[in-house]
Amino acid sequence: MSEKPVIILDMDETLLHTSEESFEPWSSGLIVKPRPGLAKFIQTVNLMGEVWVLSAGSPDYVPEALTAVGLHPRIKGWMSSQHWNPIKTQVIQGRPWVLVDDRSARSGLTKIKLHQCGGSGDHSGHLVHVKPFSGDMKDRVLDGLPGLIGLNLGMQKAKK
Repeated sequence: MSEKPVIILDMDETLLHTSEESFEPWSSGLIVKPRPGLAKFIQTVNLMGEVWVLSAGSPDYVPEALTAVGLHPRIKGWMSSQHWNPIKTQVIQGRPWVLVDDRSARSGLTKIKLHQCGGSGDHSGHLVHVKPFSGDMKDRVLDGLPGLIGLNLGMQKAKK
């Protein structure tokens, strides 16, 4: 078992923004905008731990969007939170972990993700909450995010 921490990234409005803007009936019309600095951010967090994407998107949509922004081969894997998944038992396996999400810990969807990662109980201390990405190419949230992830993981180590 790897001792590397697990970094779980929400996809939509955290890493990228998608919209459907097609007037052609034969086109999927999926337009995916990566958050500015995404490639550098993924490169940095891959050095910090094992990177996974956990998304509420459908199992068909998630790989399409990840591939569109070049992330699919640059992460360890992904899971859809629409279905119960084994992230706690098969991925985290007792290692330090952090969830980066654009929703607060009080959000129902984020509570589900935290529960899937940590099991029953309050795991809000594992959450790094970021401002949602709306497609604004001036957004710079990812610039300081590795430091916040490292701080969260460091606090977990200090509690042990």
